[in-house]
Amino acid sequence: PETMVFVAAAAVSAGAYGAYKGGQAAVKGTKQKLNDIKLERNGKAEYNAKSKERASRLSAIEKKHSASATASTSIAGAAGRSSASASASAPGGGGKSVEERLAERRSAKAAAAATSGTAGSKKKGSVLSRFKK
Repeated sequence: PETMVFVAAAAVSAGAYGAYKGGQAAVKGTKQKLNDIKLERNGKAEYNAKSKERASRLSAIEKKHSASATASTSIAGAAGRSSASASASAPGGGGKSVEERLAERRSAKAAAAATSGTAGSKKKGSVLSRFKK
């Protein structure tokens, strides 16, 4: 009997929490619709401009996502083809690993930073020590 009370209390609180969260989502959607209606009433031109701007931002984001997805697949395909051709042409049986290429890039960046003079410009000490007087 005691566990039934506990289970019932948990079910009631879970249902109440779900209703609360659902109410929050409904309020958010209703506020957005009311704002759209107010914009439409106040100025049809302003409403149309803002809706076009919103649509253009969304389409730009979608284009970036689709471009990055196609670029990543094309890069992966090109990397697979280049590693296959490198391993076929190399007498040792393979090209450089990813770790080796990353190490080369990091060392090149470090060398470039050292020659530009920005390597020693960082302040020493902790963040809190800079504010103590």
